[in-house]
Amino acid sequence: MPVMSGDKAAQHIRQIDPSIKIIFSTGYDKCPQIEMSNEIIVNKPFSIEK
Repeated sequence: MPVMSGDKAAQHIRQIDPSIKIIFSTGYDKCPQIEMSNEIIVNKPFSIEK
């Protein structure tokens, strides 16, 4: 993302609504910079079923 990373965006979103569900989709394997509890990261490419 051009302005901020996905984990930073999620932190800002959670400040507004802590209960919101966020899906992380990444092309990077095991994205170490995302260290938020109870998150699921879907690696690209992924199937519609996943």
